[in-house]
Amino acid sequence: MKKLDKTIGQNIKRIRTQYRLSMDQLAVLSGVSKSMIARIESGSSTPTVTTLWKICNGLKVSFSTLLDDVTELDVVVNKETLKAATVNNTHELYGIIPFDVNKKFELFQMVVHPRSEHSATQHIGVSEEVIFIQEGELTIIVEDRERKLAKGDVYRFKPEVNHKYKNEQSMPVTLMVTIIYK
Repeated sequence: MKKLDKTIGQNIKRIRTQYRLSMDQLAVLSGVSKSMIARIESGSSTPTVTTLWKICNGLKVSFSTLLDDVTELDVVVNKETLKAATVNNTHELYGIIPFDVNKKFELFQMVVHPRSEHSATQHIGVSEEVIFIQEGELTIIVEDRERKLAKGDVYRFKPEVNHKYKNEQSMPVTLMVTIIYK
């Protein structure tokens, strides 16, 4: 995870300096403290997905922009090559297809751990989120609307509101998450 922490930090710093933003300015835009931004940029802190989304929203960039950029089209993605964006007590998030400015989408695999939930903050600049359940059963809550999804189900929604992924089962739930940008 340390290598990915370093990569994320370097990408945040690169983008922030390209936009000629100070850490103080990014803190105001993102709602993430200057000290946390400094720790992330130095690679000494492992940020949560929520923190990374706040920074992405502040910088107006996609989530996968912070991960290593894979631009080759002849790429096999498997367990050995997956890059974990987050691994914690509730879920794991892996970048599959990074954001491309021309295609305007990114693809992740998410594993929600048994009997846990992940609350996601609103995604600014995102027009649609599509989830496909690969394994297990998931409850997704979007604006107080609860949907029960099973293996093979697809659900589309506007993620400009807070939403929650909830696994009430004793087995992990695996899903693909496609984020489509405006």
